Amino acid sequence: MHRFVAYGIFFVAYLLILILLSILIQPLLGLLLWVLAALILYSLADQYGRDIPWIRKLLEDLEFKYVETYESVTEPNSNDEGNEDKSIAERTGDSAKYYSNKISEDMANYSKSFNEWRNENIDISKSVSATSNYIQNFSFNSPGFYTLRLWLFIIIFPVVIWRVGILEIVWLPIYTWYNILGFTPFQAWNMASASTLGLSMFLTIRIYSHCTNNRTLPINSEIFSDYDTYTLRHLFQMPRRGSFTLTIRSLFLQFIIGWLIIIGMFGVETFEGIVCNPEILNDLNGVDLDFLTIFTFLLYLSILTPVVEEVVFRGFVLDLASEKYGDWFSIFISAFLFAIVHVEGVTVANAFIAGLIFGHLRIRTGSLWPPIILHFLWNTHLYLVEIMCI
Repeated sequence: MHRFVAYGIFFVAYLLILILLSILIQPLLGLLLWVLAALILYSLADQYGRDIPWIRKLLEDLEFKYVETYESVTEPNSNDEGNEDKSIAERTGDSAKYYSNKISEDMANYSKSFNEWRNENIDISKSVSATSNYIQNFSFNSPGFYTLRLWLFIIIFPVVIWRVGILEIVWLPIYTWYNILGFTPFQAWNMASASTLGLSMFLTIRIYSHCTNNRTLPINSEIFSDYDTYTLRHLFQMPRRGSFTLTIRSLFLQFIIGWLIIIGMFGVETFEGIVCNPEILNDLNGVDLDFLTIFTFLLYLSILTPVVEEVVFRGFVLDLASEKYGDWFSIFISAFLFAIVHVEGVTVANAFIAGLIFGHLRIRTGSLWPPIILHFLWNTHLYLVEIMCI
C-alpha cells in the first residue's frame, strides 16, 4: 500500500515539474529534462519513499485507519470483554484471516459457477483451436484483401514513397553531395532533383512490372526484382492512328485553361503582369544564368519531370486503378493524386486540370508519349517565360 501512495505523491510532483519546464525551457531540452525527472522521481518513489519521515508518518496513519475499518466490519464480537485485551496486531491478524477465508469461499463459488456456464454454452478448446488456425492461415495477400492492396499501391507509392520518401528525404543527402562537389546552390538543387527523379523512375518501373506480372498485386520480397522488359514497351509504345489531332486539341485546351486559372487566381490585368508575376515565376530571380545552370534546370524541369511524373501517374496509377474501376474514375484518381503532390495553390489547380487532360489522352492514344509531350511543352514554356522576365 505504501508504494502506491509514494507513487501518487511523486507523480503529482512530476506534473508540477512538467508545467514548470514547459514554461521555462525550449521543447527539445524540456523533453530530455522531463524524461530525466521521471526516472529520478520513479526511483525515489520505488526505493526511498518510505524512508522520508513525513511520508512514513502518513503511511502509518493510513495503515492504522485500515485496521480500525477492518475491526469495525469483521469482528462480530467486538464488544466482548476478551477483545478489549487484544493488541492491534492480533486484531489485524483476525481481520486478515476473516477476509482471507471469505475471499477463498467467494472464489470457489465463482469458479464452480463459471465452469458450469462454460460447459453449457461454449467449447473453449474448439474456439481456441479455430482462432489459432485462423491466425496461422491469415495472409495479407489473400483475395479478400485485394482492394486494400490495390489502394495501398495507388496511394502509398506515389504520395508517400515517391513524393515524400524519394523526392524529399532521399533528395537531401544528394543535394548536400552536389554542394560539396562545388555546384552553386541552384545547380545543386536541379542536379539533386534530376538524380532523385532518375532513381524514382527505376523504382516505379520495377513496381509497375511486378503489378503487371502478378495481377493479384501481392506484397512480397520480390516486389523490386520481378522485372519484365514488356513494361517499357507497353508504356512507351507508339500512339494509335489519329492521335495527332487529339494531342493538338488537348494542347490548346490545356494552355487556355491553365492560363485562365493563373489570371483568375491572381487577377492581373496586363499580359506582362501575368507572365512576370513574381508570385508565380520566381525560380530564377537572382540566379546567374550561365550554361550549366540553364542545362541543369532544363534537364530537371523540362525533360525528367514530365517523363517520370507521367510514368508514375498516367502509367502506374492510371493503369492500376483501371484494373478494378472504369476509365473516368481512374483518370480522376490519377489527376487528384497528381494535384496533391504539387503543393502550391495555383499549381494544384493547374495540375488537376492537366491530370484530367493527360489521363484522357493516355487512354485514347494508348501511349505515354502524347501526355509527356504536353507536359514537356507546359513546363518548358514556363521556364522560357522566367528567363524573359529576368
